[in-house]
Amino acid sequence: MAVLRVRLDLASTVPNIVAELVGYAHGEERTYGHPVRLPVTDYGLNAESGPPTEAVVPAKLLDSVVPFLTEHPAGLWLRLVSPYGHLGAIPWEREIVPRIWQPVFRVPDLLPVAADAGRVWSVAIIVCEPPHRKERGIAWAPSYVASFVNELHRAMGSEVAAHIFTDGFTSEALRRLLTEHDPAFVYPVAEFEAGGQNGPESEAPWDQSSDRLPSPFLWADWIASSLRGEAVRALYVLAPAAFDGNRPVLTMGPDPQQPAEPDDSVYVTAEDLRRLADRLGASTLCLGSPMDNPCDAATRLLADALGQHRAGPTFYSDLRADPDGAALAGAHAFLSDRLTPVPRDPSLFGHLQPRHGWSLLGEPWPDPEGPDQSWLTGRTSMGDSATSRELRPAFDAVPDAERISVRYGWGAAVPTWVAATERFLEAKAAKLLEAASVPGETPPMKQAFDRGTARALRELRRLTQVQDYEDLHTDPMAEDETWEDYLSDTVSADDGDSDENAGAIGAEGGYAQPEEDLLRFREDYRRSEEE
Repeated sequence: MAVLRVRLDLASTVPNIVAELVGYAHGEERTYGHPVRLPVTDYGLNAESGPPTEAVVPAKLLDSVVPFLTEHPAGLWLRLVSPYGHLGAIPWEREIVPRIWQPVFRVPDLLPVAADAGRVWSVAIIVCEPPHRKERGIAWAPSYVASFVNELHRAMGSEVAAHIFTDGFTSEALRRLLTEHDPAFVYPVAEFEAGGQNGPESEAPWDQSSDRLPSPFLWADWIASSLRGEAVRALYVLAPAAFDGNRPVLTMGPDPQQPAEPDDSVYVTAEDLRRLADRLGASTLCLGSPMDNPCDAATRLLADALGQHRAGPTFYSDLRADPDGAALAGAHAFLSDRLTPVPRDPSLFGHLQPRHGWSLLGEPWPDPEGPDQSWLTGRTSMGDSATSRELRPAFDAVPDAERISVRYGWGAAVPTWVAATERFLEAKAAKLLEAASVPGETPPMKQAFDRGTARALRELRRLTQVQDYEDLHTDPMAEDETWEDYLSDTVSADDGDSDENAGAIGAEGGYAQPEEDLLRFREDYRRSEEE
């Protein structure tokens, strides 16, 4: 797949946007055609860096890249080279996908591939619709959410569960639309507790406030307590958006039981959204732009900023172009099993780690952290810095998808602490990579700090492996009381009987344990103890 690499050039009085189509065929970088250099105003952006309102993709750029992509129908990676200002608000996919009808994915910063497990695709859906729309009888939320749940069921079968948290009006209307056969549960608004809902929203940028819980305005305590210790695999948030100065935010009522007009709403930042997803253990995060969204550009910028800094997939969905949610449901199905056709709909854009999509590639994706690979990232790679190369083993050790799959892959649900720990380690590894990959050699004190952080990450990973081992001996067993010791060569059954379930942990819960997976995990565990 080709890469459309886009960067800002601030050397001129009016900043320029430079776009070039590049590839890495047969191990060598190659440029297709000529770079397209245009002022930001041609993209509908403000030359004074104000919030975007009517961003577009210029016809000159489309005329340059579409013919090549039509002749080579392999899809497109879109790489926005940081720092890139408001380029994330430009509707690249909306203009390019209908012309080539191939998948287009945005390439985020290199991060650990998010570990994601569980037999059931569980998604928490949060909906906040302004009350003035309901009073005029044009509410969109109940019918859309009901349709989206049905599309999920159609695309993924019975192994899907939707946990829905909405304002009071939407909740009542949605209950009338959903049937007992729908794979969804609408949580009663009456269970929402207002205590602590007046705390300040986050003002911190991405790299600060690391110990803050999500903003209480996102109803976080209500959602987390309702899920009762079970993680979800995806979080989907639907709410109007706005700009607070130049900062994109969602606007939501602080209390779902009380209708809130725009002036009474509170701001939900990208940091709040990321932390809520991490708290719930969601590897996938989706933002929906409502049909009456007063500021679609703000929603696009939020989704783009989140996607750049998260290990898991991040999607944006335009409800006006996908009114029944079918395209987004197809994207969820693709993420769940990789057998569903790749989403290629102009209503969507998504950030996806290239290693998540090996099936899309005709040849392996080059390692962005190898030597001389700055063309992929726009910054010095780990392979070009001796101090950064020392940290690479710790960075690579953070993803533990194999262990998660072995332990929880076929369970109906994954404990929140397991999934939330994965999200935490992924975020810390990303921050370590971002701080370590700087041009030149870093000072000795910074090197020592980075090495200490790397050791801490490895120790945290070891502790989670030990905790998993202990859980096997403390968790309630299934009805047949069959259990398997990760450090034993045999399978034991408390009643002494042997049956077809003798190779599974909690067979009723679906924790499959093939012998080769057991041996591999045992060796990994012993190696971590030795280290």
